[in-house]
Amino acid sequence: MADPQPSLTSTARITLSKWQRSLAQYEQDADEAGVAEALQRIASLYRVNGAYAEALDTYARSLTILDRLGRHAQAAHVLGELSGINLQLGRPNEALDLLRQGALMHQQLGDISATASTLFAAGNVQLQRGLLDDALDYFNHVLSMRERLGSPVYTADCLIRRAVIHLAQ
Repeated sequence: MADPQPSLTSTARITLSKWQRSLAQYEQDADEAGVAEALQRIASLYRVNGAYAEALDTYARSLTILDRLGRHAQAAHVLGELSGINLQLGRPNEALDLLRQGALMHQQLGDISATASTLFAAGNVQLQRGLLDDALDYFNHVLSMRERLGSPVYTADCLIRRAVIHLAQ
């Protein structure tokens, strides 16, 4: 595990220390699911404190364990977290690739709502990049999914994004 970054507050350092002890206990107990969860907590602490390299590394460790355990829903969530960090670091291609992987996992699990949310995020990435046609394709696909689910708020979100794209074209 990487050492805490100087940017961590004293409260964050205390929390990190507690979570690292928890991680060590899970490792000692050979509780891989517990290890994966502890790593996710530690990674989120790194992320909110701007220690992105450590967050990426720690989430990646958790993802490896989740994949091995077949915990695909949790793995898809971690892919979303990794995507968000990559966006924060100005790496939209990597972010989009991670979102696509997560959407595929959600789709294979039959979780239409999570698939739609992940593809919506992918559409937003493309919208931010100015790739309007690609973003529109994502939002149209998500719109049909959201309409099938009967999600009026999320359906409205898609319609708003589509309107923004049409106004920009």
